[in-house]
Amino acid sequence: MDKTNERLDALRERAYELLRAKRGERLLPVRLTRGLLSFVNDLIGRPLAPRDELTTRRSFEERRKTQLREHVSRVAEAEARARVAPVAAPAVVPDELAPVLVYVDGRSGRDAKRIADVLRGRNIPYRELDVEQDEASRSFINTAAHGAPLPVVMIGDRVVGGAAELLALDVAGELVPLVFGDAHAARS
Repeated sequence: MDKTNERLDALRERAYELLRAKRGERLLPVRLTRGLLSFVNDLIGRPLAPRDELTTRRSFEERRKTQLREHVSRVAEAEARARVAPVAAPAVVPDELAPVLVYVDGRSGRDAKRIADVLRGRNIPYRELDVEQDEASRSFINTAAHGAPLPVVMIGDRVVGGAAELLALDVAGELVPLVFGDAHAARS
């Protein structure tokens, strides 16, 4: 395969040299034909180019493919971890528990972890919804949260916001009553 690429690059470089040669420039048909061929070459992405440009493109493409493979493996690992991530169970399951949903995407990492830590610390069961590939859910939460960046926490039908807003609710002592109801907060 490497020999094939070298031969192909040599042919492409030679064709580019012929396209750029000054020989026959005085003749109008030659000049027009070369101009047209140069235009078409540029239009289709310069398959005919000098060797150093072809080498640079090839190394760039190899780096891009490597990065893509690494990204795909990171996404697969994250999905596997998300499938086995335990959901914290409440110490006491009240009659009227407000559902807690955490909407995340691929860029939610640190903030999603902070949210999970706060919720687990208060024994609040929650469900994490990855909306990376789900355009309908992404559109819903984007509209409900008025364009706030993900992750976004929703308790019952109330959009709380991100990690900072959830932490502020917890510090103010409003998180547990919001999820478990006022009666549970009074027992705690």
